[in-house]
Amino acid sequence: MKDMMTTIYNALMGNDAIKTAVYDSSKEVHNIKFFDTPDGTLPDTFILIRPMRPPQSAIEGSDESLATDFLYQLDVQSTVRMTCKTLQSEISKSLKSLGFIRYGTDELDDYFSDTKHYVDARRYYAASKLYDTDY
Repeated sequence: MKDMMTTIYNALMGNDAIKTAVYDSSKEVHNIKFFDTPDGTLPDTFILIRPMRPPQSAIEGSDESLATDFLYQLDVQSTVRMTCKTLQSEISKSLKSLGFIRYGTDELDDYFSDTKHYVDARRYYAASKLYDTDY
């Protein structure tokens, strides 16, 4: 079985600009998280990958799913506003190689005063190739 979240994570880690920006040398980890913000003190910069729904059948034939579609939101949060913009540009390039396009509804560009982080949240949509349904 395949996992699109891991595929997205690996694509982001393959981008040197993203990999460098989210690296926390004090903990020797990359701050790319799944589903929810990290507990405790937030890192200066991190990326959050959130599925907006489970993978769904995109095309059906003979009572069988022939392709799968995906909808993810990727949040970039940083104490520096332009870091969010730069990383979202790099994310868009990385996801394009996986067949994702922007799904421009319910996105967010804001400042959270309680965490002192800027946030740029964008949604991305893709459909698998025909007969690629093992998600």
